[in-house]
Amino acid sequence: KGKTALRGKTVVFTGTFPETRKVMAAKAKKAGAKVAANLTKATDILVVGRKAGQKREKARKMAVKLMTEAQFRRALA
Repeated sequence: KGKTALRGKTVVFTGTFPETRKVMAAKAKKAGAKVAANLTKATDILVVGRKAGQKREKARKMAVKLMTEAQFRRALA
């Protein structure tokens, strides 16, 4: 498919979302992203849902880009 803002990026999800993480991960993969469960130095984007926990603070310290669910949905286009 075409080039998206997520293509080639490693994405991690934290918090709760209206859709399951499995669905969110499938959408990210379809857009060309790699989905990981944990934050590492290879993580490019942390998608932050409601009730996000320690991953958000860890991502800030690691200078990982934070993305809201709405930003994630726009990046899929």
